[in-house]
Amino acid sequence: MLKESIRQDMDTLEISLSSRDFLCSLFGDQMSHTHGKMRQNNWEKILKKITDTLRNAISKNLHSDEFHHWRIKLYLDHLDEACKSNYNSDPEFILSLTGLVFELLGGTPDNTGRRRLNKKDEFRLNNLRTSYYIQTPLQKVETILTASQYSPYCDFHSHTELFQKCVLEYNGKPDEFLTWYKGKYPDVYMKIF
Repeated sequence: MLKESIRQDMDTLEISLSSRDFLCSLFGDQMSHTHGKMRQNNWEKILKKITDTLRNAISKNLHSDEFHHWRIKLYLDHLDEACKSNYNSDPEFILSLTGLVFELLGGTPDNTGRRRLNKKDEFRLNNLRTSYYIQTPLQKVETILTASQYSPYCDFHSHTELFQKCVLEYNGKPDEFLTWYKGKYPDVYMKIF
């Protein structure tokens, strides 16, 4: 009986409410049932879905050199393999995902042969490329509106008022709204951008 209960525990894992909420933000309400105990094979299906979503998002949002795309594809392929491995998928998935994140930041660190890492520049990942985020005026407006829902930015103005100002007064014209916002809230604008 004890053996069966242990095996059953190995076949299931616990999904927290915050994990469920994140999965819902990725895949919609179809994931609302994912908190609590879950069978391992169902979790592996979700990992595969996450990998496919990452692959799709990267293809639509990352503009970089061919070598960079090739390196990222290697990590995505590792993620695919991790989804297929029996009961070892979580460590493999986490390590592959970590490599993917480093690669997206500029490049995977290579500290092989190093006994200690204690210099400030040890994780400077810009040998091959540097990440810059560029925003269009519309993206800046979206950033302001989204930030206005969170502290400390919601302390300066109401999200609803900003949204109405943008839509009603500036007819959704981002350049005009940004000019008004910079004049009215220059300090907040500088904090955000």
